[in-house]
Amino acid sequence: MPGEVGALTSAPLGGAGTFTSQWLQVHYVDITTYTKMPSPFEKSRYICGIAFSDQVGTLFVEQSNDGATVHFQEPLAVGAGLAGALAYNRRLYGAFVRVRYVNGAAPQAVFSLTAFLVEEG
Repeated sequence: MPGEVGALTSAPLGGAGTFTSQWLQVHYVDITTYTKMPSPFEKSRYICGIAFSDQVGTLFVEQSNDGATVHFQEPLAVGAGLAGALAYNRRLYGAFVRVRYVNGAAPQAVFSLTAFLVEEG
C-alpha cells in the first residue's frame, strides 16, 4: 500500500557499520513470461525518507529485478548533524527496493533512518 514504511531504525551504528532494510516488492513481473502482474504496491513509484546521523555516511537506494541481486544502486552522501541530514525522494524502476546505510569511520551516537513508498514524487 502506498505510504508503507519500508525501513525505520534509530539504532546507532559502529564505525563502518551497515544497516540494510528488507527488500520491498514494488512491481511484480512474472519472470517466465515477463508479463507485469498486479502487486500490493502497484502505485508506489517513489521511495522517500530522511537519514540523520551525528557522523558522515552514505545511504544507498538499491533496486532489484528479483529481490536478491542489486541491479541498480544510487549512493547519497549524508553529512554529520542537522546541516548534513539527507531528505531523499527517488524514482523506482525495479521490481524490488531497499535502503542500505554505511556509516563512516567514527561510531554514531545518534542515527535515524526512514523510508516510505509513495505514489507521487
